[in-house]
Amino acid sequence: MGLITELQEEHKELLKLFNEFVVKIDDDGSIERLQNLKRILVLHLEKEDEGLYPILSKSDVGEVKGICAQFNESMRKLSEKVMGIFIEFENKKGKVDDSFKERLIEIGTSLKGRIIIEEYTLFPLYEKFLTV
Repeated sequence: MGLITELQEEHKELLKLFNEFVVKIDDDGSIERLQNLKRILVLHLEKEDEGLYPILSKSDVGEVKGICAQFNESMRKLSEKVMGIFIEFENKKGKVDDSFKERLIEIGTSLKGRIIIEEYTLFPLYEKFLTV
């Protein structure tokens, strides 16, 4: 399986786990679901950092380098938000209010948007760059 296919499969899994976490946030086992989601997300981000961004950043095409830098920076910021809310949840020991749930849903929306942008912009650039 190629890198892009792996990343796309992981995107599906991450969204599924995130949605499960949000829906079952008040249930027993929410901390374990969060830890599993966090573990898979970290592995996924490492795979992107090691396999996707370095290839694109080596491009001689300035536009590709610029897009890569933008994606890398925006993902870093989103990762900070995601990890921050995960840590907050762990510190609250799973006890959350409606405000927290709303922020979690906003982050989920941001993650979904990020995945769409990656799959329709960054992944095709990667595949194009590899075939040039």
